Amino acid sequence: MTLNQLRYFRVLARTEHYTKAADALGISQPSLSRAIALLEEETGVLLFTRRGRNVVLTEAGRTLMRFVEPGLDTLDAGMEAMRAFRGGEERVAIGSITPVVNTYLPKMLAEFRTEVGSEAGIDIRVDQTERLLAGLKAGFYDMVFCSYQPGEMGVVFTPVVELPFVVAMRRDDPLAQYKELTPDQLRGRPMVFTDSPAYSDLLNRMLGDYGIRPEIKGFSNEDSVLLSMVQAGMGIFISTDHPQMYSPDTVLVPLRQERYRRYVYMVTREGIAASAAAGQLIAFNQRRAVPELGRQPCADGGQNV
Repeated sequence: MTLNQLRYFRVLARTEHYTKAADALGISQPSLSRAIALLEEETGVLLFTRRGRNVVLTEAGRTLMRFVEPGLDTLDAGMEAMRAFRGGEERVAIGSITPVVNTYLPKMLAEFRTEVGSEAGIDIRVDQTERLLAGLKAGFYDMVFCSYQPGEMGVVFTPVVELPFVVAMRRDDPLAQYKELTPDQLRGRPMVFTDSPAYSDLLNRMLGDYGIRPEIKGFSNEDSVLLSMVQAGMGIFISTDHPQMYSPDTVLVPLRQERYRRYVYMVTREGIAASAAAGQLIAFNQRRAVPELGRQPCADGGQNV
């Protein structure tokens, strides 16, 4: 299995068409076909199946794609970091989950530059908690902003922001008339869920504490996709309030309950020396740590009373 084969596989999965994928890659279609055939031979499974003139991923192909895409993204980020070293520019590599990319991070970075006067470049990559922590441990990030994960060794979690829960629903939903909701009002409602294990675990435990077993109609790792599912009438979505959740076709209603909180943490490697700029940014966020109300941390930064 070669890196080129995996890159070809990703492009074909995205375009679902051999000719378009070959054009995008700048190779011949026979070369692409041979590379995919060799990859299928090595994995021992069929990765694509025909659908008319197009090809689509099989279930095995979709599973492989979930590992290939973040792996290639991480490698690309690493190469970008190496290019920065060649150019002599100091850069800070940050990984983050979606909810704080447009909320906490911009304000924090602006205040950091004003207070410290740092001119270091900032490289931000967005991913799920589990892959961010893996990238941090592998040295691809100086710090990540993500959810709490119990049992993680060699890293330090510093809570930096609390995110309020909201319920996303269509504007014609009967619940949209309320100014706030309680978990009991969600009983019996179909839902769509994130497939991030940390956050879905938090939601399942929170709902379980209220005796609710959700009927889950769809999963995705992207809030925008889950919002589209809500708009299509598949169910409601318990999320946290951030700009990407806003849409003319949906309503966000605050979810009020006192048993759980969701925090986002700055996570750093324990005992690993950071660059000067990264060290300054880490110290800056440590000073901004928020209190966790004396509760024990649950998965995904939830707090269980």
